[in-house]
Amino acid sequence: MKKSKFILRLLLVVLIAVGTLTGCSNKKTGEEFSFTFQSAPGEETIWLETDWDLTTSEAVLGDALREAGIITEEGLITTVNGITADYSADGAWWALHIDGEMSMQGVDEIEISEGVTYAFIYTQG
Repeated sequence: MKKSKFILRLLLVVLIAVGTLTGCSNKKTGEEFSFTFQSAPGEETIWLETDWDLTTSEAVLGDALREAGIITEEGLITTVNGITADYSADGAWWALHIDGEMSMQGVDEIEISEGVTYAFIYTQG
């Protein structure tokens, strides 16, 4: 009898630990998020700003943007909405902003938050 109680307690502890570890993310699988994404020119660029109001079940910004076809790359993003920033040619790069502030995280590290505006700004220099 003592042995079966011990096994049941151990099983309960294991189940709680597994539940806690799988619940560490604040995003639920299959939950949908709505957010605005912009690609915008720098000061010397002629093309116009483009806005997308996106809804996705992806939890990470990079995955959602790839799903929407806005970016195709992983890691360092050089092309957004078909426009390439070539740092080696003219010092151009895509700066990622969250609600108007430059992000210190990469696109594949950012968990999507409802109602937030994310933007890649074409930047030179």
